[in-house]
Amino acid sequence: MERISGVISSAEHFDPTTATRRFRLGAPDGAVSILVPVLMKRLEKEAPGIDFAMLQVLPRPGSNSHDQAWRDALADLDAGRLDLAILPHRPAQARFHATTLYPEDFVFVTRSGHPLGRKPTVMAIANARHVLVSATGDTSGNVDRLLAERGLDRRIALTVPSFLMAVSAIASSDLIGALPRGFAKEAARTYDLQIVNAPFEMMSSDLIAIVPEAAMLDQSIAWLVETVASCFC
Repeated sequence: MERISGVISSAEHFDPTTATRRFRLGAPDGAVSILVPVLMKRLEKEAPGIDFAMLQVLPRPGSNSHDQAWRDALADLDAGRLDLAILPHRPAQARFHATTLYPEDFVFVTRSGHPLGRKPTVMAIANARHVLVSATGDTSGNVDRLLAERGLDRRIALTVPSFLMAVSAIASSDLIGALPRGFAKEAARTYDLQIVNAPFEMMSSDLIAIVPEAAMLDQSIAWLVETVASCFC
């Protein structure tokens, strides 16, 4: 009720060119790296008084479903701790408004000149030294399941808590990592990397912008959703 009352009280005309407000967005760092450069450039011209707090959201470790994995982020939306979340999951609950941003799949990333780029076989991937993004240090990921289906495993030589840390390690070593394609393309603008398509089907999903349905009564939140979505067009 407190959230709804706040939305109703703020359901007034919103002019981004003159408004002053700070929005709190939660997203995986792979999505943030794509969003922020475009968003900041647009705000300078279209909404100079609008500020953002970008918070990293992570799936809950050990979750057996998408609903369980991202329930903390959804709870933060319900409580008003986040204004908008970007997740690789469309919530089933009717109390959320969901907007598809873009499809995302995973690729392998290596330093430029790494031999995997010349011969990206399943065996070459299994024999490589891997970096895995894991907030808890857990060494099991989606690639392990795909390799296990083929009777293979891999060595996780390094775990790091973010994609940004992973790409830094990859660029300066022979490590390889499975990273979101969009993030990898953006990172290749800064680091000397090569993007390698896997010889098997990798994880893929749509990235979704999520806000409470009731919050869409707030013109500033409706503007926020539209603006974030336009940054991925």
